[in-house]
Amino acid sequence: LGKQKSFCFDLETTGLDPRSSKVLGLAFSFKEGDGSYVCLPYETDEAKAALEEFRPLFENADIEKVGHNLKFDISVLDWNGIEVKGPLFDTMLAHSLLDPDGQHKMDYLSEVYLGYTPIPISKLLGEAGNEQLGMALIPQEEMVEYATEDADITLQLRKLLEPLLKNHGQERVFNEV
Repeated sequence: LGKQKSFCFDLETTGLDPRSSKVLGLAFSFKEGDGSYVCLPYETDEAKAALEEFRPLFENADIEKVGHNLKFDISVLDWNGIEVKGPLFDTMLAHSLLDPDGQHKMDYLSEVYLGYTPIPISKLLGEAGNEQLGMALIPQEEMVEYATEDADITLQLRKLLEPLLKNHGQERVFNEV
């Protein structure tokens, strides 16, 4: 990853509050159709030590970081003492500029732009409103498949959305505002 000009990352966490969520693992992709997942220990001190190994990647200002809803992932890392530096490409933000009134969920964008239906989170956790499982209870092999797919799809969406931003005259807004 440190040799790439750009990589996509996605954190899997125990919840949606960046301040209190534990990082369960990190998914990465820098090549279409490929991804990797690093499972972190559940014990807090061990997880923080393992996450610390990724500090040089996230704090390298020369490497672009790609993600979907990067605000959340960056906030989680910040609460864990890691400052994400360098250029950013958030596919959710990009699509919000291209279609402000549309849906911006990654699964929806995947279906529209890639013609591919990813693994829904409900397959892992159960339907919302019922007794959902927590991400920490998902079997590791299912988590690996789900998380690496998310990182790969997000990387593919970046490739498609970037030229659309240019065509719609939204590059400056996306990159500067």
